[in-house]
Amino acid sequence: MFGILESIFENEHGGELLELVKSGRYLLIGGQALAAYLEPRYTADYDFLTGSEAVEKIKTWLDAKGISYSDIGYGCLRVDNYSIDILDAGKNEINSRVLKGSSRQFEGFEVPVPEGLAALKFLSMMSRPSQSEQLIDIADFIALVKLPEFSEFTLTSFYRNTETIEKLVKVLDAIKKDKPACEILSILERGLRPRK
Repeated sequence: MFGILESIFENEHGGELLELVKSGRYLLIGGQALAAYLEPRYTADYDFLTGSEAVEKIKTWLDAKGISYSDIGYGCLRVDNYSIDILDAGKNEINSRVLKGSSRQFEGFEVPVPEGLAALKFLSMMSRPSQSEQLIDIADFIALVKLPEFSEFTLTSFYRNTETIEKLVKVLDAIKKDKPACEILSILERGLRPRK
């Protein structure tokens, strides 16, 4: 975690950018946030979840400073050369519920409760284009779900779509039965991609 954070501050406006992200309601999500609950794993960047208004402020600030960024899809803004991705919670109901949900402090950042992180991981698991990325998300999701304090009820409360909840329950059942990740991947793919 520290090497990436230090690299952000090495950039001329890195500290200002982090302060701007943290000036409103935000959450550190992704691999960095997992370290609040699990053994840290390698990740190449910081991922933040913020509201739409904050994203617009950040874009305006980036433009004023001449800092390049790109929209990488799903309402995510990648700030070039800063190892920071900023996800707009206003672009997705689940992201919005996680942003409004419970959080805690971890190494100077607000992070979602484990169920909030798991909700984001499940969403990512269902939308990733590559199986290798899905498998990383599945491993993270399994580790979160197996935490002693984890609440399946709280996790399911982030979702409203019946089909998604049914799929989530099937995945949780497979985890309880210690099914391998490939079986969880199969559950996720049913109904999401056309069969060959």
